[in-house]
Amino acid sequence: MIEDVMEDNFDQDGLTGRDGPDDAPLDEIEGALVNMDVDLDNPETVTKSKKSRGTFYCRKLTLLPPGKKINVEFDEDGNSIGPESSLFSFYLGQQVQNHSVCHVQVKLWEDFKLETLDHLWTCILEKCSFDDPEFRKENVMKHARRLFRDSRHKWKRKFFNDPTLKTKEERLKNKPPNMTKVDWKYLIELWSDSKFQEKSEKAKKSRSFQKMPHYNGTQSFARLKQDIMEQNDGKCTRLDVMVESRKRKSKSKKRVNVATLANNVHAVDELTKLKEQREQGIHKKTDEQIFQ
Repeated sequence: MIEDVMEDNFDQDGLTGRDGPDDAPLDEIEGALVNMDVDLDNPETVTKSKKSRGTFYCRKLTLLPPGKKINVEFDEDGNSIGPESSLFSFYLGQQVQNHSVCHVQVKLWEDFKLETLDHLWTCILEKCSFDDPEFRKENVMKHARRLFRDSRHKWKRKFFNDPTLKTKEERLKNKPPNMTKVDWKYLIELWSDSKFQEKSEKAKKSRSFQKMPHYNGTQSFARLKQDIMEQNDGKCTRLDVMVESRKRKSKSKKRVNVATLANNVHAVDELTKLKEQREQGIHKKTDEQIFQ
């Protein structure tokens, strides 16, 4: 059964998803540096972490000549695409998590003052160029909002929800490396609030009803759509995006729920069969009718 799939797994304003550097081509990465985590309360303490594509992007941005900017392209839905989309998403995420640009002590993105968002926009324009900056500003800030929420979610999952932590004091000690104690204490108090926890449980329960979670990782649906169009003579339907995003990537090592994966495999097979039947003229169902 293919029920409520599009409603649960696609944003209401188009084919959007989380952006990030994880889908960048590996052959672009040369001589990646070692990331350095610095405890802001103890600047002398430096911890080496694994190599990642983040350092490559950081170096590429740092080495941009004066006045040189990355050119960001957009699709018809206002989502970033093109060769610089991963670099743009990385830079935007870095600015959102930069405490001197977007401070930590706010409950929601909407709580940021106008001057804070104006400062963020100024920082973005220092490294990025757009075909129409004022027209694209709304799309870029929506993207920044998603990245802000993603970063909060990752901090909470890794440093607050650790099952080995039993007390508030233990959680206070389990601070993210690039955050001050004052900021971390603020987040601990926020996430420990009964109203916040109640809201979080409702959201968790709502997500549990999703029939077909995607395996698209950090690649946005917009960039997936662009990839499909490049391989299919400029053609791509919502059904194409649905099928490709629900396929388990062969090289992925991330653990997934076995039952959910089995359901996705069955659903993808069924969707593919209906798509082929439509191409053969057996039926004339639209994408929306197939999803029902």
